[in-house]
Amino acid sequence: MAYTVTHFLTSAFLAVLLKAKFSEIKKYINVKELFIIGLFGALPDIDVVPFILDSYFNLGLPNIHRLITHNLVISLIIFFIGFLLYTKYKKLGIIFMLGGVGWTSHLVLDWIFSGTITPFYPFSTYETGLNLIPEGNLRLGTYVLGAIDAAVFLTWSWFAIAKKKLIDFQV
Repeated sequence: MAYTVTHFLTSAFLAVLLKAKFSEIKKYINVKELFIIGLFGALPDIDVVPFILDSYFNLGLPNIHRLITHNLVISLIIFFIGFLLYTKYKKLGIIFMLGGVGWTSHLVLDWIFSGTITPFYPFSTYETGLNLIPEGNLRLGTYVLGAIDAAVFLTWSWFAIAKKKLIDFQV
């Protein structure tokens, strides 16, 4: 599975690309909204929390990672909520629609890199994945996924600087 930085920035970057393409998005999406959209891209991994708790406290919880949150049904629900909100609350609707795109980007990254996802859960338990980084080679996976995180972060930073969107700031 890709790391959080890759999930977050891929989601936000897709929103930036769509913002450049559609003038309606441009009016409503700024840095704060991109942050929220980036969270949508990272949020599917929230299902690791029970696994972490079980690891420390031996609660007997089942490992549900990539089962409940890693499916296209949730992506479609988020997008549809955005579509419904758009008629009355344009900004919130766009955030949710782009959030659905971000959620889907998370699934695609996990599907490509390692393991499997259940794209049609709860309607089907069918699992699929390219598994380019086999789970059995944790050391290689850590290096490759770390390198992907670095490449995505550096590309994002270069893009932001080149577009003059990353400027000096005061804390």
